[in-house]
Amino acid sequence: MTDETSPQDESTKQPVENQPAGEETTENVQQDSSTPRGPRVFGRFAVWIVVVPFIFYLTGTMVGPYIETLREHLVRGTLDDYHHGDESTLPQDEEIPLSELEKEIDPNERFLFGLLPLNRDAYPYTYSFTIAGTTLLMLIFGWGYFKAPFKISFLSIVVGVVGVVAWIALAELDKNFLGISDLVSSGRTAFNPFEILKGDPTWMWQFLIIRFFGLSVVVPITEEFFVRGFLMRYVEDPDWDELPLGKAKDWVWFVPTIYGVVAHLTEPLAAIFWFSMVSWMYKRTGSIWDCVVAHMVTNFLLGLYVCYFGAWYLW
Repeated sequence: MTDETSPQDESTKQPVENQPAGEETTENVQQDSSTPRGPRVFGRFAVWIVVVPFIFYLTGTMVGPYIETLREHLVRGTLDDYHHGDESTLPQDEEIPLSELEKEIDPNERFLFGLLPLNRDAYPYTYSFTIAGTTLLMLIFGWGYFKAPFKISFLSIVVGVVGVVAWIALAELDKNFLGISDLVSSGRTAFNPFEILKGDPTWMWQFLIIRFFGLSVVVPITEEFFVRGFLMRYVEDPDWDELPLGKAKDWVWFVPTIYGVVAHLTEPLAAIFWFSMVSWMYKRTGSIWDCVVAHMVTNFLLGLYVCYFGAWYLW
């Protein structure tokens, strides 16, 4: 055998060889401008693994305040006005405190399909139901989280600690001096379990355990896998699960920060800093589990701060 190239082969190669230096074919340009594709990360149950649990949690936290509003109108007897969009006929300064009206209600009286007590704030119950349902979904599909390489670096701990300090400092700065959040949000309803649930200490401590479990475990896992496991990749390509984790176009790295601001309108400056810092870490380590751990550390320490200093507006 000889190692000669046929004239046909030479003519086939000629256009490529004669291509001016510095020019690339359209195919190469398209390949270089996109994130490399590979086998699906989460597979056929991808949506159930990284999307559904977070959507369930988000829906529950959004519906909860409406249920509490419904309860308040039932207690005050203004439900018809509420349905018709009318305000209470009593001046604000003459309204009887809700806590006084609750004392007159039979403790056994229920509302919303006979499930929730009418004489107690609905938030602890709606939140507990939301966490229970989200946890159930996580237990069913949580095996899929470990399709992402389980790599954790010490940097995630550092980012989590720095994150909580920055979050508190920037939230306080905005609340006490800048007032940026007042321009975009009416504020978050503060819930102090030590005050509102003091009449039932057992339920108070049970709810605190549920609250910390949701804050430190459920939210970090579901939110990070949704935002950085789904949302970041989906905005780059609707066939998102073929894109590798930790790899994205430059502009895509701003997506988590945009999400963070929209989801935390009461602390916009803190959200910008925290979500940007975690994205920086994610780009550096390539591990989504680092993001989860950093989120866990920040949320747990923030919960301790809120309970110790009574900063319930951050709850």
